[in-house]
Amino acid sequence: MAFEPKDSLALYDAMTKALKENKVALEEAPELASALRKLQPESFFQHDRIIDKLRAREYEHTIKECFHDWATTGHDSLVEQVRFLLC
Repeated sequence: MAFEPKDSLALYDAMTKALKENKVALEEAPELASALRKLQPESFFQHDRIIDKLRAREYEHTIKECFHDWATTGHDSLVEQVRFLLC
């Protein structure tokens, strides 16, 4: 399912908020914060003068992949929190 750019940003924001609120996950898996920092839009698009559709799709794919990693590596509480924040 394809996202609109605002959906990718909403997922990023929800993931960031969930991680900040879940100190246990943050302490046990600091790599989650590191991976998410790389997906901060200002960082991800820092060298792009214009964000075209292909680049936006790349960001969408990468943020979805990160969320999928959370779901498949046992971070169920974070996944549920993100789902709650998006509803």
